[in-house]
Amino acid sequence: GFSPNGDGVADTLSVSSIVNQKDGVASWRLAFVDASGAARKTLSGTAIASLPAKLTWDGKGDDGAVVQGQYTAVLTVDYRKGDRAEAKTAAFTLDSEGPRLSLSVGPQYFSPDNDGVDDELKVSLGVADLSALDTWRFDIYEVAVQEGSGDRKERLFFSWNGRGRPAERLTWDGRSQRGELVEAATDYVYRFSIQDAWGNK
Repeated sequence: GFSPNGDGVADTLSVSSIVNQKDGVASWRLAFVDASGAARKTLSGTAIASLPAKLTWDGKGDDGAVVQGQYTAVLTVDYRKGDRAEAKTAAFTLDSEGPRLSLSVGPQYFSPDNDGVDDELKVSLGVADLSALDTWRFDIYEVAVQEGSGDRKERLFFSWNGRGRPAERLTWDGRSQRGELVEAATDYVYRFSIQDAWGNK
């Protein structure tokens, strides 16, 4: 797969072509075909010498648009005597958009005081993406307002991270990585970030 979004990571896809029988070729056609069978990008020629041994695709179709989805590259060679040869790549993904996320936390107010009522915060995560997921991170920050200046200062309080798809639910007991308990009547900021296999964030 690849992600033609100009971020410098997996922006193009390379396809190599080999034609062993070059005599008697009438025409050739190299098409990037989507999952519905429609050719989004097509190159063609009559002389086999004009077929590039290696082609780099930027993800743009013949109309200049970049369309997300599954693709296959198909090379077809027609010979003057009527024969046709065809070769296909394995399916690959064109994915230039970041994962789509949904998130909810509950309860809105929680009190980790071991009284059996709202002692833990439940974080529900939802992730959808065309590609495999690479890394994810969920950070909780403690925010302090400096007296006089009014500036907000954030300190990383607790964090989960991992590779692949995160669990659908995380549970937090209100303690920091060092075992500190949250301050009473205090808001904590969270940030959830994720990256897929092609660098989309």
